[in-house]
Amino acid sequence: VKSARSSFRSEARFASMASSEPIPPEAEPESHLSSLIYEISNEVQGIMENMFKTVTEINQSSAVVEEEIEKCKGSALERKRALDEEKDNFQKAAYAVLDMLSRE
Repeated sequence: VKSARSSFRSEARFASMASSEPIPPEAEPESHLSSLIYEISNEVQGIMENMFKTVTEINQSSAVVEEEIEKCKGSALERKRALDEEKDNFQKAAYAVLDMLSRE
């Protein structure tokens, strides 16, 4: 009975595709379910593609941000060295002045 029923459904599908006759009542739920699954599958695929694009954009942006951070670190280190050198020069000058004043 099952094989006769399933072959009837297959024949009914092919017949309904070939003609404009409505789908038999037994095949309607199955056809509707197949349509829903197909639609959901397409939506999921679209969402996954959008997520992939978004992840790619995020990775590219984060690479640019990381480059900028490294440049800023380099600049900050250079500035720190320059400030330390200036500080050392001012301290030497201040000690020199104090030394001259203490000799008098």
